[in-house]
Amino acid sequence: MSEAETIDAEVEDIEEIEDQLDDPSASIRDLIKSIEDENYSSAEKSFTSMLGDRLGDALDQTKMKIADQIFNNAEPEEDDIDVDDEDIEALLDSELEVDDEEESEESQE
Repeated sequence: MSEAETIDAEVEDIEEIEDQLDDPSASIRDLIKSIEDENYSSAEKSFTSMLGDRLGDALDQTKMKIADQIFNNAEPEEDDIDVDDEDIEALLDSELEVDDEEESEESQE
């Protein structure tokens, strides 16, 4: 393979990678194709990569919010979760019941 052909192949590879970065559904398509082809090791790598990217993005956003709060005295954002006091009490009661059951099982042993 000549040097020009090698450079062309590398440019095509780079363009393909850029397209995948621009189109997140490309990685999903690759995952599905790997599963359909029963290439589970490739599917695992794709899934792990996608999951890692999403977790990394979420972690970076959280770091930026915390840094903004520390260095710029920004107000913390409210969580989008709507929880009523009744829900909290029900959750605490259910946890207490589970703890009581575990303690009684341990005492019987």
